[in-house]
Amino acid sequence: MTASTRDGALQSAIADMPDAKRERTRLRLARLIERQSDILDSPVPEQVAEFLSRHDRRRPA
Repeated sequence: MTASTRDGALQSAIADMPDAKRERTRLRLARLIERQSDILDSPVPEQVAEFLSRHDRRRPA
């Protein structure tokens, strides 16, 4: 399933919900997206960066 197909299916499912449930779902999705962007924007802890640099399979050892 492509992202656009998934987004379309999600929008369709949300449109079919009763108003109160639709609003709760919209708010829940907005909080989830906000948390995800906060996580992605946060600095990577030094130990994680070190682990990733040691185990990066794209680069030869």
